[in-house]
Amino acid sequence: MFGLRSRCRSVVGRLIRAVSRRVNSAASIGPNDHGARPYKQFGNGSIISWPTGNMYGERWISIGENTMIASHVTLSAGMVPDQQMMTDPVVIIGDRCLIGRGSSIVGH
Repeated sequence: MFGLRSRCRSVVGRLIRAVSRRVNSAASIGPNDHGARPYKQFGNGSIISWPTGNMYGERWISIGENTMIASHVTLSAGMVPDQQMMTDPVVIIGDRCLIGRGSSIVGH
């Protein structure tokens, strides 16, 4: 009985990991996705991996081309609604950048 349970667990685990990879890929944000629209700029070939961190003030954030923003990354421009910004964009992420998992970028 234990052997069957172990094999079943292994098969179910493999299936869950395969589905999870597909979900993460489909949920990631690319330049042509609805999720990219709020950003000041979202360059071709760039991606924000799923699951995302907290995003705030996207209209003041510019993402260059061929940039990868890993999962659980927080991007923020400003601290409160209707805050007057000194520059536009406030946060500029250039071309060919890699922002690692769990990072936070906050611009005021």
